[in-house]
Amino acid sequence: MSSLIKVDPSKFGSLKGRTAVITGGSSGLGHATALLLHSLDANVVVADLSPPPASTTPSAILFVKTDATIYSDLLNLFRKAEARFGAWPDIVFANAGISERGDLFAGATDDDIEIEPKHEVLDLDIKAVANTVRIAYWGIKKSGKPGNIIMTASLAGYQGQPGLAMYNAAKHGVVGLLRGLRPTCLKDGVSVSLLAPAITSTPILSTQKDSFAEVSRQLTNAGVPLNQPIDVARAFVHILNQSPSRANGMGVLIQGGLYTDLEFNVAKSRKYWMGEEMAKLYTGGKGFNVFEKLMEEGPALGKPKL
Repeated sequence: MSSLIKVDPSKFGSLKGRTAVITGGSSGLGHATALLLHSLDANVVVADLSPPPASTTPSAILFVKTDATIYSDLLNLFRKAEARFGAWPDIVFANAGISERGDLFAGATDDDIEIEPKHEVLDLDIKAVANTVRIAYWGIKKSGKPGNIIMTASLAGYQGQPGLAMYNAAKHGVVGLLRGLRPTCLKDGVSVSLLAPAITSTPILSTQKDSFAEVSRQLTNAGVPLNQPIDVARAFVHILNQSPSRANGMGVLIQGGLYTDLEFNVAKSRKYWMGEEMAKLYTGGKGFNVFEKLMEEGPALGKPKL
């Protein structure tokens, strides 16, 4: 039995009346998603350091210059979107991200070991994502209307990639954020999901030597299954087309233009990766959330620092 999800663009419904905010929306996955959402009649707000290309971007798409690593910029983004379209955004794509350059660990030298490194990858790929989700969640909950928050993780959030330790860590963090939110967010009207693209032909592939188009060509010639940005955008809309309870917790892997729900697959195969004995122990106290109870009541000496 196939584990693949069928994503059928012909069944995408109208998103008229809904407002989408996309961080990292001027290129790559974000821009492709902005164009697809616009074609489905959504109000679209793109956030990035530079505007999207005018030649391919409809004038109805609002651009808000935003540094996603600055919390006040994110607040400004959502408030501008609300002011422009008259409602808090109910579709949010926490997508801004970068890859890493150089090896922070094996590449350390006698000189730079004395200096604490900058962690731009963590700042943008997990901290900014969490801040975007926090603001979006607060506004959706306050509005009283249901909404979708979808984050960009990566196959690297499930399968470690050599030479990308911090990127792997950040993307695993996005997966952890999803798993921490999904048990309780539906009661607040929020569905949280993620996209986990494998290698995709976007500017993130560019190197000092080669453009991302050239790197994409080399990968294709080597037989690497490569996504196009539209493949990821279609997965995004597929999630929007699901019921809130179905969309919540989805973790869609996109690889070579094919799709599967990794979170469903991981849960279904728990007895294999956790072991049957441990899986039985894990499910034994499923009805009692010890962490939630500790956070509400706290132990005798105060609430725990989890």
